[in-house]
Amino acid sequence: MHIVLFSILWGILITLILVAPTSYYPLLFAFLIISLLIIIFSRKYFITNSKIFLLGFLLFFVSYGLCSFIIFKQSKISYPDFSNLQDTKKAVIFYSEGEMEKYSPFYADYFFKDKNIFLKPLYCFKIKREYSAFVVNEKNKELTKVAQELKKAILNYKPYYFYIAFEGYVPSIRDSIYSAIKDGCKDIYLINYTPKEIELKINKSVDLNFLRDKGINIKITKPIYESDQFINYFVNKINNFPVRYQGILIYDAETKTSSKLKEKLVKYGYKESGIIISKNIKDAFAYFKSQGFKDILFLNLYQSSSGIEAERIINNELPKYTQEFKVHGIKSWGYDMELVKACIKEFREIEEK
Repeated sequence: MHIVLFSILWGILITLILVAPTSYYPLLFAFLIISLLIIIFSRKYFITNSKIFLLGFLLFFVSYGLCSFIIFKQSKISYPDFSNLQDTKKAVIFYSEGEMEKYSPFYADYFFKDKNIFLKPLYCFKIKREYSAFVVNEKNKELTKVAQELKKAILNYKPYYFYIAFEGYVPSIRDSIYSAIKDGCKDIYLINYTPKEIELKINKSVDLNFLRDKGINIKITKPIYESDQFINYFVNKINNFPVRYQGILIYDAETKTSSKLKEKLVKYGYKESGIIISKNIKDAFAYFKSQGFKDILFLNLYQSSSGIEAERIINNELPKYTQEFKVHGIKSWGYDMELVKACIKEFREIEEK
C-alpha cells in the first residue's frame, strides 16, 4: 500500500518539477528526496511483488496525467452582460502575437496547446530552459509601442474604445472582447497585427458567431503582413542600408508577401539569384557559399516582434555562419511608424464597409 501511495506522490512531484518555475525547486526536490529516503530505509516493512509494482507504475502515470490536466485545463467561458450595448459605442482591438515576459506554466501552454496532455509537462520543461536565457522577454515591448502610436492616431480620429490583445499572453483576445462588450461597445474592429488570418484561431476561445447573433458587429482586418505598406516598409528599409548585400535570406514560407518583397527588391537592383525565401537556414547558407556570397542579410519576416524563436535563431543559429560570412540580422518586424500607418489603412478599410 505504501508503494502505491508513494507512486501517486511521485507522479505529482515529477509533473510539478517539470512545470513549476525554478524558484519552487528546493521545496519540490526536498519532498522527492525525503520520500525516496523513506522508501530506502523502510523497504523491509513494505510488501513488494510484481502486482504492487505494476499498480504503482500505473498510478504514477494516472497521477502524472491528472496533475497535468489540472494545470493546463481551460477555464470555463462566462459570457458578459449584453444588455449594456449601445450603437454609439465602438471598440478597436489591436491583436498581436505576444509572449509571456517571464516563465509561467499557465502562459507556456501557448507554445504547445495542441499537444497531448502527457507531453505538455515535457514541453513545459523545454520552454522553461529556453526562458532561463532571458532576464525578461521583451517581445511585447515593440508590439506595445505600435499599439500606443496606433491608439493615439485612432483616438485623434474618433472617440473609440481601444484595447490590446495578445495571442500568447494577457490580456487575451477573450479578455479584450469581453471588456469591450462590458463597456457597451456594439461595433468591435480587430486589427490583425500577425502574419495569418485569425478568425478560426479566435473562435477556439471566443464564439464569434454567437456574439454576432447577439447583435455585436465584429470585423477583422486582413493580416497587416499582407498589406502593400508592410512590404514597402521592408523594401525601403533594405534599400536604405549603407551596404548592398550579395545574399538576402528572407526567413519565411513562400507566401504572396514574401514573393512580392523579393520581386520588389529585384526591381531595385538586387539579383534574383541572391534572394532566398526559406526557413531552412542551413541549406540557404550552403547555397550562398556555393555562389561565393559573403555579405548576407537575414530578414525574419515570420515574426512581428523579437520573441523566443527569434532570439534562438539570432543567438544559436546565425553564429554558426559568422566565421565564413558577414551576417546582418533583422530579428523581426520591429517598431516603425510605417507599420502603424499600415494598421490605420487596414482599419479604415473595414470601418468603411
